[in-house]
Amino acid sequence: MPTSRKRPGAASKTRGSAGPKLPSRENMEAFVARLGRDEAEAATEEALDLMFDAWDAPSLEAGIKLAKRALGMSPLCADAHVFLARALATTPGQEIELLQGAVSAAEIALGPQQMKTFEGEFWGRFETRPYMRARHYLGLTLAAARRNAEAAETYATMLTLNPNDNQGARYLLLEQFLILQRHAEATALIARYRDDDTAHWLYSKALLLFRTKGDTAAARKALAAALAQNAHVPAYLLGAKRMPRRSPDYIGWGDTSEAVSYVEECGQLWRGNPPALSWLGARAGIDDGAARAIELRRRAGKGAAPMKGDEIENG
Repeated sequence: MPTSRKRPGAASKTRGSAGPKLPSRENMEAFVARLGRDEAEAATEEALDLMFDAWDAPSLEAGIKLAKRALGMSPLCADAHVFLARALATTPGQEIELLQGAVSAAEIALGPQQMKTFEGEFWGRFETRPYMRARHYLGLTLAAARRNAEAAETYATMLTLNPNDNQGARYLLLEQFLILQRHAEATALIARYRDDDTAHWLYSKALLLFRTKGDTAAARKALAAALAQNAHVPAYLLGAKRMPRRSPDYIGWGDTSEAVSYVEECGQLWRGNPPALSWLGARAGIDDGAARAIELRRRAGKGAAPMKGDEIENG
């Protein structure tokens, strides 16, 4: 499962900030040219050590000070870029731009030779982790801004670099494919990780099959596997159980925490397709009042506008 699939939020921001000015790509390249690669790498490693203190700081303000110090030691410290982007950016667009800078910092820190040599082994090599963390947060922020195609590209890159997927990029990529209605790519991704038996994978597979094939034997078999793995998901999706106010701190397997996490992440994909919700309710033995209520609200023109990809016709 992903190390973190939480969407970036205002709670992580400081108020009244004009937004940070972080080192540009030109500054980063000049840093390497001035010191040489060996000294630049040593300075970046020292800056990363300071970031562990920033992550454990007693307050956001203390963490910001430490992250700025780390960036002063090395503009290639991608984790410092990420920390300050998430803490200080005042708009989604600004945060995305700063996170793209974090990716650039990590790429320059690795250098073109290591970027090529380590492909397929990223995350397994400790020195690649800042790059993968920067990519992860960039994808989350792009998705939150509904720049879904760019988010999908970011997650796809992560899987190319790290097919073992220690960060759970496949879950995030599958969600984007479903939002974008890129069903062929979603099908290929599910086949690529066919042994995944999490609720996120199994329920999304069932939804994909219902979208593309309808109430077929294959869709029913996929949904039966999902229900057997985690029977709690339908109740939360259909409103038979109230979602908790707080997201779970830890995600289990087959339990309510996993169900809540899945509904938080992918509930809109099911709610955007009332026939799929009705089908789920019928197969799970739960009244589909939620699906009917959603359809009535849409007919009445009430409620929030659906996300792109929500209005999916069956078949």
